[in-house]
Amino acid sequence: MFLTLSSFSEEEEEVNIDSALKSAISEHLRALHEEFSHYFPALREALHSLVKNPFSVTAEQLPTEDIHTQEQFVDLINDDEVKAKFTQLTPNQFWCSVASEYPLVSEMALRVLLPLPTTYKCESGFSSLLTIKMKSRNWLHVKYDIRCTLSKTTPRIKLLVSNKPHHSPH
Repeated sequence: MFLTLSSFSEEEEEVNIDSALKSAISEHLRALHEEFSHYFPALREALHSLVKNPFSVTAEQLPTEDIHTQEQFVDLINDDEVKAKFTQLTPNQFWCSVASEYPLVSEMALRVLLPLPTTYKCESGFSSLLTIKMKSRNWLHVKYDIRCTLSKTTPRIKLLVSNKPHHSPH
């Protein structure tokens, strides 16, 4: 699907990539790999496979020695209703929908799916705070600005202004 840099340069004969550019690209990719490894520590391939498609994993491949989790997993992969659900839902929806029936297995899968959404809100909040503090609104108290920025509700400015009394010119 994706070519490596060396295979790309070999296949594309008319593209001549300078060695300095190759080393810069390689260094950048190495730094990206380190950054991703920091945020997403290496997990067993079986755990990722479990999340993507639980029916492609065997009980022996599960990253747990807990017998109750393995029994739940065997029950899950042999349940025809669950198989039907899996084909109709996204992984997030699927694992949430089977959480009551198979709590141990779904908890294992949801731990893989959970980190990104939970850190996104936090990081976007800090980014908004940084924008408010660095722009022309360099105020000490940002409570109301950050509330407006993080809220999903769009303020109705015209309604708010119409409710305020107008000052007459002197």
